[in-house]
Amino acid sequence: MAVKSAIVLEKKDSTAYITFNRPEKRNALTYEDYEDFRDTVLELEKDDNIRVVVLTGEGDRFFSAGDDLTEHPGADDINQWAAVENIPELITQTHPGPAGWTVFWEWDKVTICALNGGCFLPEIVYFSDFVIAAENATIAQTEVWAGLIPGGGGTQVLPRLVGVRRALEICLLSENMSAEEAYRVGLVNKVVPLSELKTATEELVQKVLSQPPLSIQFCKKAILKAPDLSLEDGLMLERVLCNSLSQTEDFAARMKAFVNKEPTPKPIGR
Repeated sequence: MAVKSAIVLEKKDSTAYITFNRPEKRNALTYEDYEDFRDTVLELEKDDNIRVVVLTGEGDRFFSAGDDLTEHPGADDINQWAAVENIPELITQTHPGPAGWTVFWEWDKVTICALNGGCFLPEIVYFSDFVIAAENATIAQTEVWAGLIPGGGGTQVLPRLVGVRRALEICLLSENMSAEEAYRVGLVNKVVPLSELKTATEELVQKVLSQPPLSIQFCKKAILKAPDLSLEDGLMLERVLCNSLSQTEDFAARMKAFVNKEPTPKPIGR
């Protein structure tokens, strides 16, 4: 197990577990924590042995409260803003957080978000491939309430997931969304009692690991590319990827097992 500030990384076989471990602060993350999170994700990106990454929060109340607001200039004294030089430059600097979770749509691994409580860092949910939420979990995009707009991809990814009208409602009203409502609008795959969250997550991990890795990678690539392509180009990409998979050992082994009515073989990865 590796511990980096509030970021705890544990690897078990083909699965990596990232836990936001700052329960006394509702798992809120400092700038340093975001940097460590980004570095952890980039480290995992290079690890070919890891096929699934699970993210969750420590405790049973918060997945993450998002930014540690005490770090923001002016959090304790509005006059502190006057002491900050080059504010436009600071505003345009890249925050390390998005550099971590945007990788989830780019890499070949499967990312599972296990929401154990309140989530005020919803972009991680948006970029994850699967989301399982405990019944007590909530999701909120609160930047507009604070006088900002989402800065981690919310205005760009959320409309792709739930549609423009629903995305406007979520962002403009800054309201807490229950786990059931998140499930209803398609942000969550499954809602379970908190006591069953770990078991449900592990069941999903094993289902993913039972599938041929290349099929997982290519299918994810085709689906996530779809919004950026014309239907014609998307269908072409799908056909090219499908045809290339027909040459793999996994396809041959599984078709042979199916024809011979044998048990499904374990993934080969080739």
